[in-house]
Amino acid sequence: MRVVLITGVIAVAVAALDAAALLVGWWWVTVLVAAVAVYRFAGKRVLLAVLAGTVVAWGASMAAQAGSQLGAVADLVAAMALNGRGLGWVVIVVSLVYALLLALAGSWVGGAARRLRRTEGVAEQEETLEAQHV
Repeated sequence: MRVVLITGVIAVAVAALDAAALLVGWWWVTVLVAAVAVYRFAGKRVLLAVLAGTVVAWGASMAAQAGSQLGAVADLVAAMALNGRGLGWVVIVVSLVYALLLALAGSWVGGAARRLRRTEGVAEQEETLEAQHV
């Protein structure tokens, strides 16, 4: 029960931080939030919570910025980028996939930093043990 609660709190915190940053245009905060979350907490559930929070934040941010015209804005962008009509859903999907890739990159950095910290701790313990035996 405690793990589920912590995972939910992580997802809500990631969504809130990402959404607040996205509303002012700071898309790169997604990487930082994911890195900090995975650095602090380990596990597959944490990764899933980070990804869920990221998708919610990016979806909510797009909806908040475009208002009720999200589909029309996406269709316009698709018409300019893809030279086709009715492909706004592709723009939305690509945006959400991009958000997930940013979160995965940040998660990888956070996990690597956590493992590096753990490795340094083991090295310090070995040095202490060697010094005690000399």
